[in-house]
Amino acid sequence: MRFQLFSANAADSSELVLFVSEPILYNDLKACNDYAGGFESAANVKCPTLFILGRRDVMAPPKSAQQTVDRIGNAKVVTIDFSGHSLMARAPDATLDALIQFLR
Repeated sequence: MRFQLFSANAADSSELVLFVSEPILYNDLKACNDYAGGFESAANVKCPTLFILGRRDVMAPPKSAQQTVDRIGNAKVVTIDFSGHSLMARAPDATLDALIQFLR
């Protein structure tokens, strides 16, 4: 297995992506794309739900979560402006703050 680091965004070299010569990422993304019934399942969620989104997320942009949020009756959304997809790595304090606030 070969690993190579490269910048995902030329404007922001702090975001690094790991490229693996095997199709691991492709398989993961394909499984997500092929998943059916997510909206129907979301409509069945009855407990309070927190979505923590990164405004700079290009893999799962905040606007793509809206349909799911709309189907969950008791959903709260927190968007972290300065983070992308890896919220716990890039914005651990903001992520923790959102979780603590939600659980109070």
